[in-house]
Amino acid sequence: MNCIFCDFQKKKDLILWEDDLSYLILDIRPLSHGHLLLIPKEHSQFLHLLSDQSLSVILTNIKKIVVELDYKKYNILQNNGHIQSVNHVHFHIIPFNSSGDSLSINWDVQDVDEEYIKCASERVKNALTKK
Repeated sequence: MNCIFCDFQKKKDLILWEDDLSYLILDIRPLSHGHLLLIPKEHSQFLHLLSDQSLSVILTNIKKIVVELDYKKYNILQNNGHIQSVNHVHFHIIPFNSSGDSLSINWDVQDVDEEYIKCASERVKNALTKK
């Protein structure tokens, strides 16, 4: 397997912080000053394939990082498939700085009617309440 994030685990000089299940690096193409990547050590291309243990630790670590770095306003971004640049789950921690940094996501939104909302709601409810 050839994965840049799996390889980064061995480059201790690039790692800002780590624990047994994840590590933190600076994003080399930041959207703002202090833009970080928190990366699970477990290789998984998609979030839904990541172990529950790694996912739980990642979310706890995101909280720790934003608290310790005193990020008051921030975005957490995680892509699966579409626009995913590296096929290894990773979480962008993007602080908002009053120095003019901004995060702009230009997704096209869709206009929907009540029938769509009703059908989509039922589909999700049914899928999540299956036994």
